[in-house]
Amino acid sequence: MNTSKLNIVLTSLLTCTFANLAFAQNEGGSGGGGESSAEASVTTSSSKKSAAAPEAIESNPVVTVVRSGMDVATAFKVGIGGIKKIASAGGSINNLHATATAIGTGAVNHEHIISAVELGIHNDASGKPLFLSAAHKIAGGHIVATDLTALKGSLDAKVDFDHMF
Repeated sequence: MNTSKLNIVLTSLLTCTFANLAFAQNEGGSGGGGESSAEASVTTSSSKKSAAAPEAIESNPVVTVVRSGMDVATAFKVGIGGIKKIASAGGSINNLHATATAIGTGAVNHEHIISAVELGIHNDASGKPLFLSAAHKIAGGHIVATDLTALKGSLDAKVDFDHMF
């Protein structure tokens, strides 16, 4: 009976040893460049992470306005804070795109837009970005930047923006 128990133990031990050898990773230096097999499987080109995840790029407001037509230097001057203010005041991606395009083409000055937004000049009832319209009026010489406070007062008094000029 002792012999049969010994045979069972040895058979089990040999089975486990062969199974372990069959499925174990080779830790030797065969083509691994000094890395272990586990390191090589993590760092191969097929599994490398990109420098920046696409989701992070798409959610970056600077990238959004640059793709809309604003040059990179101006986007950095406006800054993430300024872009977020413009986006928040505009209320839609279309208004942000229109504003970025106007700034990018040089039709308006980004400082005038941010000043208008900070004073509370946002959208009219139809969603039209009045801060952009005000910046166009400044660029066209109809008003000066110091008139933005008076413009805000007129808008608060429900005067139609288009009938002011």
